[in-house]
Amino acid sequence: MLESGKKNEQYIEDYITIVPYKDTYLLNINNYIGREQLNQKGENDQITATISICDTYKDYQIYTIRLKNNTDQTWILDTMQKSKSIYVTDKNQNRFEPFIYENAEDDFILKPQEAKTIQIKFNVSYRHDLEITSINFTDIVNDENREETYSLKIER
Repeated sequence: MLESGKKNEQYIEDYITIVPYKDTYLLNINNYIGREQLNQKGENDQITATISICDTYKDYQIYTIRLKNNTDQTWILDTMQKSKSIYVTDKNQNRFEPFIYENAEDDFILKPQEAKTIQIKFNVSYRHDLEITSINFTDIVNDENREETYSLKIER
């Protein structure tokens, strides 16, 4: 980590990494740590979800997730009525929540047979030994019958 000192009595810190890539090295700036190409899939009877990318920054992670509604009904991945219904877990079962306000409400609505790709930013500060094991959606409901909730877990 490189730090720069004070500017006008304000402390300034930046996080820079150098990573090997093929026959060269890449310089990551602006708190960016790196990218993992993933192909982790989870599904239930209604929805198939695939994590394709995880971009890691010093203070958060952004997951790119491909969603597919396998039914002829509309499904809502998060009703926004409960807290902590979307989260990632680490190997010690610690939960990290998303910055859900950064997503549009429509990101979490899947119309019949719809497929879409969304990004979700999670409040996960970088640690070298941190191992995220799953992304969890625990408040999935049918738009016509919101009484019964479903879950979806994507293992990493």
